[in-house]
Amino acid sequence: MLSAVNNISFDIGQREIVGLVGESGSGKSVTALSLMQLTRFVPGHLQTGEVRLHADGMSFDLMKYNERNLQEVRGREISMIFQEPMTSLNPALPVGEQIEEAVRKHTGLVRRAAWEKAKELIEQVGIADAEMAYRKFPHQLSGGQRQRILIAAAIASNPRLLIADEPTTALDVSVQKRIVDLLLRIQKERDMSILFISHDLDLVASFADRIMVMYAGKIIESGTIEEIFNNPRHPYTKGLIACRPPDKKRYYFLPTINDFMRISMDGSHEELTDDIAEVYRELEIDSIDYQMRKKRIYRESPILTTHALSKAYRSKRGAVAAVNDVGIKLYKGETLGIVGESGSGKTTLAKCLVGLEIADKGKVALRSDPEQRANRFQRARQIQYIFQDPYSSLNPRLTIGIQLMEPLIVHGIFDSDEERRSRVNEMLHQVGLKTYHFNKLPSEFSGGQRQRICIARALLMEPEVIICDESVSALDRSVQAQVLNLLNELKYEFDLSYIFISHDLSVVRFMSDRIMVMKEGRFVEEGEADDLFFNPKHNYTKELLSSVPKRVGAI
Repeated sequence: MLSAVNNISFDIGQREIVGLVGESGSGKSVTALSLMQLTRFVPGHLQTGEVRLHADGMSFDLMKYNERNLQEVRGREISMIFQEPMTSLNPALPVGEQIEEAVRKHTGLVRRAAWEKAKELIEQVGIADAEMAYRKFPHQLSGGQRQRILIAAAIASNPRLLIADEPTTALDVSVQKRIVDLLLRIQKERDMSILFISHDLDLVASFADRIMVMYAGKIIESGTIEEIFNNPRHPYTKGLIACRPPDKKRYYFLPTINDFMRISMDGSHEELTDDIAEVYRELEIDSIDYQMRKKRIYRESPILTTHALSKAYRSKRGAVAAVNDVGIKLYKGETLGIVGESGSGKTTLAKCLVGLEIADKGKVALRSDPEQRANRFQRARQIQYIFQDPYSSLNPRLTIGIQLMEPLIVHGIFDSDEERRSRVNEMLHQVGLKTYHFNKLPSEFSGGQRQRICIARALLMEPEVIICDESVSALDRSVQAQVLNLLNELKYEFDLSYIFISHDLSVVRFMSDRIMVMKEGRFVEEGEADDLFFNPKHNYTKELLSSVPKRVGAI
């Protein structure tokens, strides 16, 4: 039997905001579900312990409640915002009706009063034109708007405790900041307590009163923001803090948890170092070497160029320009970062480059094919794409070996399956996987391993350019660091060129040589990564950077 949560104890005070951080699989979400006794609906159960709710001068053990009594507690006393709003909302019902359902359930209001309350809640979470938003379906709203709808439903009955389980994951920084500001405003207005679950330490540190660090089903460390970040005691906590992209200096690679602790087969750990600063010093880039490398990169002609590239989507309401007269230059061995809010046109541009979308006008030219003689099929081999969600970009019914061999077969690379299998196994080793992984299904891998598989698939074609479209945004910081390090290792080894798209500006700065900022289908600013990050000129760039959670800690 696997113990997901093991002998943990903690309390949340009235009007207190507590952050719960840790990697996927550490037990954070199970802990949250246990507070609401929702583990009864998933494989597994609570064996021992108490979950006590203190209200109106009385104390109740929720583990002793039957399901009928628990339904009076859920939503009314303790409410939860789930991680993925698209899967948490009913796609067949307008969002207003879903909020109204929560209002009717927990407040007793009916008909007109419930409808008015639902509209009021939509207004409170900052969505303009509440009456129109009420009638919209989830797919008609942006990611940030859907998350606000979940918040509106969660606060319908003015709960004492609000549990927010990764409510800002995969949202761009400006939307993330607005969601956090919204939660803080609601918390103050309603005197709520919040348990905020996240893998983003900087985000949690920006507003929590206290942080708990969870590892292997246990809370290994807890304390104030200053105690955790300035004097971490557990090597796992030190690793989590260190693997964040650096704030000021440049590094070849990011530290990982493995730099601070070694895990044995029985689950015990050995602390390798207690000096975070020393680990950073060993990875710091020599500024002279970095400047010489940049001179070599920009001495040659670009490996990929676009000229006046445009793409519009048409509907009954007219045409919307997703990409508008865009020109870029990408050099051999360079990483070009592209940032901007959701809807700015980043992904549409990337799909036009690889041929997944047909541009309305303009051209995309590779140095090896300046006259654009290659068709979309041929270009797909020269420009490879790593998608945001590795699980949905892999076939769940086929082993990863078969899936990695498929593009080799389609493009006629090698004469036999034996040669293709050998090449696939070689590439699996290149990305840190093993030969026996060849016969496993995607569901048998972690998120980080699945992304490594997608990287291996891209490398198999020996492309000139690889597009990384939000390829680490949904990963834990520690796993994210490993994948980013792998991408950099491969870049130096194979002299690859990357177009790196992300809403996480600190990650983009760590990876990129140059950064271009996109808004409403156009580039509004570009420059060397450090110059743009520390001396932005355009107001939009300044707005994006102001939304990034401030770095906490000495490094």
